[in-house]
Amino acid sequence: AMLKGLLWSRLHYEDLDLAYSFIFNTDNKSDSKLYLLHNKIITEFSNLDYHVSKEKVSSQISVRYPDDIQLIAKNDRYEVTVNIHDNVEVNDREMVDTGFMGRISDSLSWRSIGNPKGLRLLAKADIIINNNMVRTEFKGITSISEYVSFVK
Repeated sequence: AMLKGLLWSRLHYEDLDLAYSFIFNTDNKSDSKLYLLHNKIITEFSNLDYHVSKEKVSSQISVRYPDDIQLIAKNDRYEVTVNIHDNVEVNDREMVDTGFMGRISDSLSWRSIGNPKGLRLLAKADIIINNNMVRTEFKGITSISEYVSFVK
């Protein structure tokens, strides 16, 4: 059985804001988006490449979810690599400062909270941003995610 579900994540650190969402197990990569706010510029990426190298089973509900994920987002100016690892389940509404993207996302209409197959996850993210030969690296930034399983 494949992972099937929707993952929505965001993180915030100093002048970096990152948010992304994608649907697992579709051939149609246009279901994925990544927004980067860096150096006061917002960049939107679609068609993310992603690879899940590890899964976990929820301790709260019988749902499998992605634990280790590698994401690559590219456009003319940027290549952004995000490596998400060490996911843990949390119950709290907000435990980290999710910054600008978090404030946008909290106004979104859909919510995993209240969804019987929904989980809230905290994870660590390692990020590499290549922009016009300039490489910026961030290690171990806390990200907050919501994952909704589509598996019946």
